[in-house]
Amino acid sequence: MERYSPLVALFSVSLLAGFLLMRDVTVPLAWGISIFVPAINYLVSERFGVPVSAVSTAVIVALLLPLDGRVSLNVGELLISGFLFRFVEDLRYLIVLLSLLLFAGSVLEDVAFGVPEEVLKSFPWISDYRWGFYFLSSAVVSSLLVGAVHVVSKRNFGFRELNFGFPPVALFIAGGVLSLLKPIPAVSIFGQNAVIASFGFFTVQGFAVLMGFLDRVGMATKLILLFVFVFIPVLIFIVAAVVGMFDFWFNFRKLKGGKR
Repeated sequence: MERYSPLVALFSVSLLAGFLLMRDVTVPLAWGISIFVPAINYLVSERFGVPVSAVSTAVIVALLLPLDGRVSLNVGELLISGFLFRFVEDLRYLIVLLSLLLFAGSVLEDVAFGVPEEVLKSFPWISDYRWGFYFLSSAVVSSLLVGAVHVVSKRNFGFRELNFGFPPVALFIAGGVLSLLKPIPAVSIFGQNAVIASFGFFTVQGFAVLMGFLDRVGMATKLILLFVFVFIPVLIFIVAAVVGMFDFWFNFRKLKGGKR
């Protein structure tokens, strides 16, 4: 029975996450659990092969589909993302591909089911900029998936060394230029979405820089930062985005004798 424990875990965790996603009150718990779905599917593909992992993915999606199409799509994209860990070694490309996969899932969900009414009521301005936020959140979630795979499989991705280089900066600059073309609203909105999307890469790279920083500080500082992350998480994301953006020019990880 122990031999099949990854398969049992895959079905148990995926279906549990799916059922929890169907109730508003348990959605936060569901997303916390679902972060480990790609990691478990990665283990299944490693132990039993990709065909078994693919069939398991199809069966889980088929079981959830009659109950809730949106949930089936959410769990399905997480299951599929587990395959990318099997075939992509370079962390930069892995995060880019994971981000694009999750972004595609968000776009498909948007087209098929629309934006939830409660979101539009709370953030009426988000309609034009949701595409950029879809990609930003997809990139951040991708980094969490990498962390989950590291925890479950002990695979070392070298996350502290992550550096996307110039492409995110180019996306930010190009988006900024396009956003200034106010006489052409569609182009301007596209540019603003591109700027928002670029901060997905900046935030992830900022996380890598901050993790390197944590290696240099004492336990007291780590506890303070943990407190901030738990009670004011948005502050950590803002700091990570800013640090990641300026890391291209200042190379923070090489300051004070640090190493990449």
